[in-house]
Amino acid sequence: MEGVPGLDGLNAQNIRIALSFQSGSLHIVYNDAQPITLEPTIPCSIFLTANGGHATRGGDGGDGHPGENGMSGADATEQMPGQPGTNGTDGANGMDGGSGGHGGHAGDITVCVNEVDADLLCLIEEIEQKGGRHGEGGQPGQGGPGGLGGPGGIYYSWRPDSCHPAPHNISHLETWTMGGGTNGLPGMQGNRGVLGMAGKDGRNGRTTFILQDERGELGYSTMYSRSYQLQIEGFVVETSNDGINEPGETLAVKNIALKNVGNMSTPVQHPFIITGISNDWISFDETGLPIRDPILPGQCCVLPGRLLFKIKDTAIIADNHPLNIDTAITLVARSPRLNKVITVSESKILKIQHPVTLTVFCDKQAMIQDETPPIVLAIKNCSMRAIDARLFRVELTADHHSVFIQNVTGEKSEISSQCFEWQQSLPAHELVVMSSGTLDLSRLCLPNSYTTVRLTAILSVGEWVDSSSLRAIQKQTVNLHVAEPYQYHSDALVTLIVDEDIDAKVIESWTHRLKNVFGSHVNVCDISLYGGINYFFHHQPTSTRQSLTQSFAGKIVVIFDNLFSDEGHHARRATHYLNSTDIFSWAQQHHVRTYVIGNDFKLKEALMPELPQAIARYATTKALIRALRVGRNDDGYQLSVTCPRQSSDQQNRMTIQKQANRLEKTLIKKFPEKRFFTFFSYHVVQHAGLIEVRAGLDVNKAHVIYKNTTDYHGKGIDIYNLFKLMPFVLKLNKVPSYLNKQEEVALLKAILSDLADEQIAMRRVSLNGVFSKIQLRSHLSHLMYLTSFNFEQILQNDHGKIFLKKLFFQLSCFVNKSPSGSGAFFTMNPNRNVIAVCNQAIHAWMKKHKQALGSTDQSIRQDIQYYNHLYADLDPVELQAKFARPYLTESVMQDNWIPVDPALDIHTLPEILSAVVDAPVHQDHFSNEAERLDAIYQAEKRVGGLVL
Repeated sequence: MEGVPGLDGLNAQNIRIALSFQSGSLHIVYNDAQPITLEPTIPCSIFLTANGGHATRGGDGGDGHPGENGMSGADATEQMPGQPGTNGTDGANGMDGGSGGHGGHAGDITVCVNEVDADLLCLIEEIEQKGGRHGEGGQPGQGGPGGLGGPGGIYYSWRPDSCHPAPHNISHLETWTMGGGTNGLPGMQGNRGVLGMAGKDGRNGRTTFILQDERGELGYSTMYSRSYQLQIEGFVVETSNDGINEPGETLAVKNIALKNVGNMSTPVQHPFIITGISNDWISFDETGLPIRDPILPGQCCVLPGRLLFKIKDTAIIADNHPLNIDTAITLVARSPRLNKVITVSESKILKIQHPVTLTVFCDKQAMIQDETPPIVLAIKNCSMRAIDARLFRVELTADHHSVFIQNVTGEKSEISSQCFEWQQSLPAHELVVMSSGTLDLSRLCLPNSYTTVRLTAILSVGEWVDSSSLRAIQKQTVNLHVAEPYQYHSDALVTLIVDEDIDAKVIESWTHRLKNVFGSHVNVCDISLYGGINYFFHHQPTSTRQSLTQSFAGKIVVIFDNLFSDEGHHARRATHYLNSTDIFSWAQQHHVRTYVIGNDFKLKEALMPELPQAIARYATTKALIRALRVGRNDDGYQLSVTCPRQSSDQQNRMTIQKQANRLEKTLIKKFPEKRFFTFFSYHVVQHAGLIEVRAGLDVNKAHVIYKNTTDYHGKGIDIYNLFKLMPFVLKLNKVPSYLNKQEEVALLKAILSDLADEQIAMRRVSLNGVFSKIQLRSHLSHLMYLTSFNFEQILQNDHGKIFLKKLFFQLSCFVNKSPSGSGAFFTMNPNRNVIAVCNQAIHAWMKKHKQALGSTDQSIRQDIQYYNHLYADLDPVELQAKFARPYLTESVMQDNWIPVDPALDIHTLPEILSAVVDAPVHQDHFSNEAERLDAIYQAEKRVGGLVL
């Protein structure tokens, strides 16, 4: 069946619309229907649409019928061979697709208006007269497949009943065969039908504007294809002659350029007006400028006269900065009779300012209470002309009592609500000091050692002879951070690095808690007093003759790394004052432990070894190992590698990389508690390579902990992290102390974590490692110190006995159930000597103190079984995470905790990018090899290494 033709689109109806203004109302007659009457005060718009309907596509042709299959041939017999099959018939042709329909024609639109009411044409916003879209032709049908040929008759075979003699008198049976028939030929496939023809688009409509004279249809009329169309081409803003556009001034817009881009002249009887758009800062005259003379089609003209507008005399006071407002000036053409906006111009920006600005100069943003910083109150004329005699007043207040100001004559007066007035003219660009002196806060009663005193100055301007005309135009606030100077206490274990934005209550909470926990002073260094921090300068009393680095050696530094404003009003953090490798150097050379609290600390860069200044080069691995064993203090070590010239550059690079991997494994075996960063490079011309080794931080100690948070004023103090950073000896000294339950649990975890870290570091050595049991005892220093520590005092009370039992039983559980060859911390089988030495030390201590603990051999076995059962459900990785650095667990990491120095085997440069954070970065973390190599390059660039 052929495709059905598509349907044609419907033709649009012609539209005739007449607009008139009668008896103060707007009349609209549509296609001679009853007129629609509207009030002119109600804004309205007319949209005219006469689009043709869209046609439908033609139907698809039907597919041809398949041909018939041929008949089968007769089978063969003894008398007749098989007959051939008949041929299949051809398939029928596909049917043609139907033709697409034609699009409907758009209607014609005629708009009639009297020339007196020509302004009514501006109500027509849009006219749309598009012909309908044509329909596409239908798809042709596919030809039918040909019929299959008939199969030929089957052949026939048989044997006769008698035997025929053969040579040598041997008889045999013969087989006779009658051949089968051939298969018939298949029929041909039918032809594909013809694609249907597409229809035609509908015709677009025509628009006619008929402008009639005052006699209406009886008089003369003119037809136009387009109405008038007015554009505002540009204008000039006439600003103040002193260059400052201040609130209260009246300014003007002039030289307004207009252009008619339509085909009809603009209205004469009811002309349009040009006015501006008022906003929060400027107000235009509603009367505007009328366009009295008609503008012919294509004509440009400049409107005579000036359009006035006023800058509003706002009561808003500029706070801390002079008033500086950018507001838009936008002109519109409007029909006053119809309350209708015709067109809108592009905007120009007007800057609004006060001609006078206030400046409060204060030498200090942070100070100690005994300091007397100078303070100056000054006003400046920012305009290009002198300001006539006016009354200027500056009122200075303070939010604390007993804040005094001393003038140049030595007189002191309290700042409660002081006023300084000045009455005379002010020359252009002149700066006048209204008051100067020094601040005195020595009598100030501070609620705590860290307080902010706020000074507020308000500038008012008015007429010379009328003080009631004063109007406040600017307010400036000065915050004085009053803090205690840095006081060095030699017994202090912890030093807090704070700034002016850290609340005094937070500092007081930290110092009070740490004094109770550690039983020593807490040093507090407010870097706002010193314009930053540098550990190598003397911020404490010079009588100690020590730098901060020297006084912090072996102790803990807590850095509040929040954003604050320095004296130059720049956003800074405490770590911004440090070099990128300072924290690494303090940890490596002076054993300074750092706890950073912030949300933008670059931990990876901080823990990278710095670029060596002096590098020792060795020809063999043995020589490099020997230098490390004797403790040479070189910044870096290099191993020279010579490659065969007959090998390709790619093979040589792989050779150097494999040798670097072997070197790193050797270093782990020889120095399991150390970490080394390995870099390698290849020189194409020289066919030689270099393997560079830089010593990192020890893997068995916590050097830096970073808490990723923006809550710098939280009440909680993470006491576990501080215990974790304490040297192991000091942890054991805290065991006899009276701690609360939370602190006791944190201390127990920290001690177990140190012991677990130490064992994990030594277990990186393989089963056939280089350390004997005797050598291991010297490397397991934490364990040996624990088992030899004098716990007599704590063994005298039951609470202390329970603490030690928990410590040794959980340690025993970790030793015997910890992972053996898998998990994040291990890449090789563990050295079983480590387990043996640990068990021997633990059992010896338990046996020695069995009586003091009030235990028997049976109770000890029961306690060990209890803890083994307690941790039986934990897999090896979970068990390891529970003891070794608990802050590495996934649940804690989701709370924005980032570990710092896990005991990981670093193998390649991509792993260096994350090994100092949580786990090795595998290659599947990069979408392609190019990204991986780019990450390597960026890592080497940061640490100044050699480029691969």
